[in-house]
Amino acid sequence: PNQGQVSQWVQGMNQAITAKPDIIVLNTAPDPRVLQPQLRAAKAAGIPVLVTHFHDDSSPPPPQCEGCAAGVSALVSAPFYVAGAAAANWIIADSKGDNHTLIVGANDALPSPGTVETVQKTFADNCGDTCRTSFVNVPIPDWNTKVQSEVQSALNRDPSINYVYVLYDAMVSGAVPAVQTTGKAGQVKVVSYNGSPFALKFIQDGDIMAMDVGEDTVGIGYTNMDQAFRMLTGMDTVETRTPIRIFDDSNVEEAGKPPEPGVGYGNELAEGFTELWGLK
Repeated sequence: PNQGQVSQWVQGMNQAITAKPDIIVLNTAPDPRVLQPQLRAAKAAGIPVLVTHFHDDSSPPPPQCEGCAAGVSALVSAPFYVAGAAAANWIIADSKGDNHTLIVGANDALPSPGTVETVQKTFADNCGDTCRTSFVNVPIPDWNTKVQSEVQSALNRDPSINYVYVLYDAMVSGAVPAVQTTGKAGQVKVVSYNGSPFALKFIQDGDIMAMDVGEDTVGIGYTNMDQAFRMLTGMDTVETRTPIRIFDDSNVEEAGKPPEPGVGYGNELAEGFTELWGLK
């Protein structure tokens, strides 16, 4: 576990290279763009590096993907932009085309600027002038300490905001209290992306957290391991895609009560990979 500090990522990579593993997996947070010396060292040591859930599905494969040339061997990408468009369309439908959405992103996260652009374009294309957006940037290391204060300030500054879209579930624990503290419960809805059990439970338990674009974390695990197995056995890597599902009051109970990782998405990925690997 780390707090998103570059120094922690560097330390982790250095420890991994020293251990001489068969593969290094940078899962979700470590940014390959700031680990160029470590990636070169891993490549020189003959250690392949897999980066997962960091690049959008639209990214090219290594070495062309951003931050990849120094030594990234393969990706498992994620549908960040698709999820952003899905969230915007849900807000349009839920608000009947009349909303002011505060988007909370992190410019230091590679997919964040593109997701924000996708969300704003979706509002413009599908809603027009009656859908407005504002934006606040909270860097990754500040998520635990500044999301609540930034959202509170925005809500106090502009009473017309009626939706808060935090791009990642890790920001939800700051956004929900911000709505409560400003007395906006029942007036402002929070939406997010990832489908973390704690965020889905917010939907089940109250009216502030209204929707989450969920992703099958169990299925993502199978996808990550399939790519890793291919790398370890000398097979060609493949372009990957993992699904999303919108959860709101209409279906959140299907995620379990309380919500559980991987529940509510079906079993196709697990069963398909198990069969592909010859274990079924």
